[in-house]
Amino acid sequence: MKFLGYAYRFLSNFVFLALVYYSLNFMERYQQRAVVAILVLVYALMRAATALRSFYFISSSALSGLSLRRAASRA
Repeated sequence: MKFLGYAYRFLSNFVFLALVYYSLNFMERYQQRAVVAILVLVYALMRAATALRSFYFISSSALSGLSLRRAASRA
């Protein structure tokens, strides 16, 4: 299952970058290219924020699990 997740992420990122590349090549006006580039940056920032949030959630849940184990062992 983990391999399928990696394959899906690779394929979706590849398709996304290919679409961005071809859309930037076919646009003639600079303003349209700038808008697409800004949207790609916003999308990348959103993905990075999601990844950081998931790492924070995992670390906080691991810490809360440790504190629960300590409390259970004291009782």
